[in-house]
Amino acid sequence: MGKHNLYTDLTIKPKNGSSLHKYFDSFKNNLPEKWHCIKEKNYVDSDTFKILNDVIRIQTPWYTNQLLKTSFSGGLLLGLTDDSIFLIKITFSVTIPEEFIMEHLGFIMELFHSEILKKNKNYIFFNHEFKLGGVADENWQRLDIREARFTRLNSKADNRIYTLAKANVAKVNDKKVFYTIPNNIALSLSIMKKSYKRAYALHKTLILTRKEKKIDLKDNDKSLLYDFFEEIQACIIFAYVAVEAFANAAIPKEFKYTKTNEKGIEEIWNKENIERWMQTSEKLSKILPDILKSADIKTESFWPKFKELERVRNEIIHQKTLNNGPELSQDIYVDMLKPTIFDTVKSSLKVIEFYYNLNNTLPYLPLGMGVAEYKIEPIEDITTRLNNIVE
Repeated sequence: MGKHNLYTDLTIKPKNGSSLHKYFDSFKNNLPEKWHCIKEKNYVDSDTFKILNDVIRIQTPWYTNQLLKTSFSGGLLLGLTDDSIFLIKITFSVTIPEEFIMEHLGFIMELFHSEILKKNKNYIFFNHEFKLGGVADENWQRLDIREARFTRLNSKADNRIYTLAKANVAKVNDKKVFYTIPNNIALSLSIMKKSYKRAYALHKTLILTRKEKKIDLKDNDKSLLYDFFEEIQACIIFAYVAVEAFANAAIPKEFKYTKTNEKGIEEIWNKENIERWMQTSEKLSKILPDILKSADIKTESFWPKFKELERVRNEIIHQKTLNNGPELSQDIYVDMLKPTIFDTVKSSLKVIEFYYNLNNTLPYLPLGMGVAEYKIEPIEDITTRLNNIVE
């Protein structure tokens, strides 16, 4: 197979407004001989929390590894989002031994780069960011990206690396239920994405695909409309919950924040005060930049959309009546029917990605957001550490 660069992950973004959709389509329309493109209509969307507009699988020709004495082909699963094309994962037609995985991943990636991307006339109009992930990526071979990250310990006593999964036990009636714990942020993102897909399909059916200028939603459409309102509300709420959970998790236990109140009195807020009383947008813009050493998130293009998400979420949670009477305001449903509501929801992912890209190794971060590198903590011996955890 020869030497090659060990890149396993790829994100493509446009320069100067070039069309991602056209570039994405050009992959399948300009394949070399013996390469194949498969439209992934039945793809089970469980490898990422990003909102996918389209998915294709590009299958390489068959190659022979003389050392392993086996032939194989690779499949590159590519996803299209609003602002990027990214490699979701690489699969193989045969089982590759673990010790050869990285070499094969790098081989497939380099083939795709040299045979498909570089020969595309639009190549120069896009930025191609390659990263090293593979088996060094927490997402690798995970059965479920909603799971919490592993803890990895390097024991000096026996010179071994131990991988530990966080677990819990619940007593249900007369039974004990043992389970590995999920990542709270990931669960919220998962609910958001599932509701997003159902809400978008309903919105498209009820409004976007109809040609008439006046649409009267009645009879069966009325039930579909109410289904849409249920799904989009769940989507909005859990998009916001995911960001709020992330912001709270990022604040260290001993962190203190000093602010001057309206009366000019200096206040010192601890983590508990911040979590309970500070608005999420304020945590993101005033607290996290100091903790995570980021730029000003308020200057990002998605920030106004996140503020809109916060407003709509608050109106759902804290519903108000009209003129102090018994009737609840219906204005919120008008906002939900606007197509911009979907961009509003997706701003939650942009917020998390903004901080995720600064340091993707943080243990509280969810999987399914890109390469998730891990750190190995040195310890004296595993027995002492496990005893401390149990205690």
